[in-house]
Amino acid sequence: AMFAAGAYVEVHGGPYTNVTITANGTATQPVWFRGTAANKPTFRNLSMKGSYAIFEYLNFDRQSSGASFDYPSAYMTLRYSTFTGEGTYVAGNGSAFGCSGNNSSQHNHHILFYSNTISNIGQWNYNTTFDMHGIKPRNDVDYVWILDCNIYRTQGDSVQTGEATLTGQDYPNKIYIGRLRSYEEKENCVDIKGGTDIVVSEIECSDLNNNYSDDEGGGVVIHNNASWVWVLNSLFYRNWIGALNTDGSNIYYIGNLVRDITGSTSPTSYYGSGVAFHIRGSTTGAVTNNTIDNCDKGIQVTASASSIRISNNIFASRSSATAYDVMAESTTGVTVDYVLQDMGLRVYWGVATFTTVAGFKATGQCAHCPLEAGPMFLNEAADDFRIQSNSPAKDIGGSESVYTTFFNRYGISIASDRERITRPQGVAWDIGAYEYGTGSVLIPNPPSSVRCCD
Repeated sequence: AMFAAGAYVEVHGGPYTNVTITANGTATQPVWFRGTAANKPTFRNLSMKGSYAIFEYLNFDRQSSGASFDYPSAYMTLRYSTFTGEGTYVAGNGSAFGCSGNNSSQHNHHILFYSNTISNIGQWNYNTTFDMHGIKPRNDVDYVWILDCNIYRTQGDSVQTGEATLTGQDYPNKIYIGRLRSYEEKENCVDIKGGTDIVVSEIECSDLNNNYSDDEGGGVVIHNNASWVWVLNSLFYRNWIGALNTDGSNIYYIGNLVRDITGSTSPTSYYGSGVAFHIRGSTTGAVTNNTIDNCDKGIQVTASASSIRISNNIFASRSSATAYDVMAESTTGVTVDYVLQDMGLRVYWGVATFTTVAGFKATGQCAHCPLEAGPMFLNEAADDFRIQSNSPAKDIGGSESVYTTFFNRYGISIASDRERITRPQGVAWDIGAYEYGTGSVLIPNPPSSVRCCD
């Protein structure tokens, strides 16, 4: 079906199978194709293409079918829709919602996935090489926003961008993944394969278990020489790995809370589970203003990585007494500073082991590191990792250049913590994922009851 600018279509019932919708909307007269909040029509295989269209309140109920923005698509939205699979094994690869352009010179662009719920696509607790992802901007697409979605129990990743087989201009670029809630996935919450300028912000990822997976079981994993990737103010817990980067440049982890990452089989291995942040094969990056609590291992940098800055991080309640807060296989290009550790800092530095801040300072690193001390969380037992007014993490951190790097590239400040409290509040920056203070400027939630054209 083809709809002209300003068309309004309300659909009931279904299921409708193998439907193609072409929208010819404009910025001032978009096409509306919708069900209602109380009665979502059911589709099986919906192809959407064209320009300036809003698809909303739709339902999908077969894990072997879904919805996709196909070429050509520009300024298109899919929102308030649900995809509920059967939760049984799928012998094939796919995704609930996808988006692909045509080739390296014919890209889709400006695509929004907003407030959708995806669950039980395939069998999440089954070890198979076949992947069924939640949302997948696969190839030849730019400017994609994935916001406020709930995705869980899929036979793959909640969100995967790109594909390992792509090259050059076919990788998707300029992607923003915000406030995703993801858990109990076969693989990872977010898997970034190639591409550039990708931001993952304020997501919550938990309860991944790679006993069922052929992948890492990580909150965010980065592969295939991705560049300018930012993981900001997110929460990772009860996973096998917090965040992992195997190949890329300009990769930054800022303001995250990583807790309860355990299961390591070797406290001295650079590989395997139980680590908050694992970095290898990367050039230029930073791990800044994070709080790491009850993890077997803290931050690992392998010999194949370089130019990595580790700063303003809290390491608390390390769950493995013989593991390390920081492991650097090669010390060339790796710098560490502004560390707070509550149970005796342990660093594996090249071939040497250091068990105190004072000892580690002799290497020329950690010049501004305070003494080992408890960070004085507000209520660690209740998973409240904000710091108290007399915390030793308060007003003792450094002003890191990574914040200026982000601002210069995108014109937006990320100098705020997980509670959106601007940094710094006091005479200096606080160490960790939270800034002590009340001077936040909160961004309001979007309206939930906007109606059009009824």
